[in-house]
Amino acid sequence: MAGRLRTIDLFVALENTPDTTPQALKRRLREDAGFANVFDPLPLRDQAGRATAHLFFASRNNMANGIVEDIFTTHRDGAAPAGGARA
Repeated sequence: MAGRLRTIDLFVALENTPDTTPQALKRRLREDAGFANVFDPLPLRDQAGRATAHLFFASRNNMANGIVEDIFTTHRDGAAPAGGARA
């Protein structure tokens, strides 16, 4: 079928590797999944300030890069969005 995307399971394969850091998943998104644009992950923190998860943005083209970069930069720098919640 023309135009069909290949499917890979990044998460199961990641469990079988010694490097399970967010940077390892970023590298896999770029190299294994073929995403041309992969931003540094945004750590999602609990009330104590510990990173409990990481939010990734990956795309095949750069159409949304400016918007996502603004959002990630705002939250990474610790500025609270209009709703008052923090990432």
